[in-house]
Amino acid sequence: ATATSVYDTISSPGKWRLAAAYFVPDVTAAIDATNTSTLAIKNGSTSLGTLDNGTVAFTAGTPRAFTLSGGKSLEFSQGEAVTFTKTVAASGTAITGHFACDWEKVQADSTYT
Repeated sequence: ATATSVYDTISSPGKWRLAAAYFVPDVTAAIDATNTSTLAIKNGSTSLGTLDNGTVAFTAGTPRAFTLSGGKSLEFSQGEAVTFTKTVAASGTAITGHFACDWEKVQADSTYT
């Protein structure tokens, strides 16, 4: 397994908040505390959430939700990219699949804690 990055961009005008993010694996991967693959969603270098097979198995076709955090870092403007990365420990686990995001339009007076 190799480390990779993929990107998605906000194509609509305005400011958008990442409300939810999912990974749907194409393959089943058992828990493996040594040969792990960690999936992360980021805004620039700020991590917004991670998933890994070091603690939870991946089942083909079953969506896994990221637990998101990051306050204002969850906001993106038109043309900004959200980054999905896969890092591996030891030989890593072969995990392939698809990412999906749910976006909410942010109001001008929006605040986050």
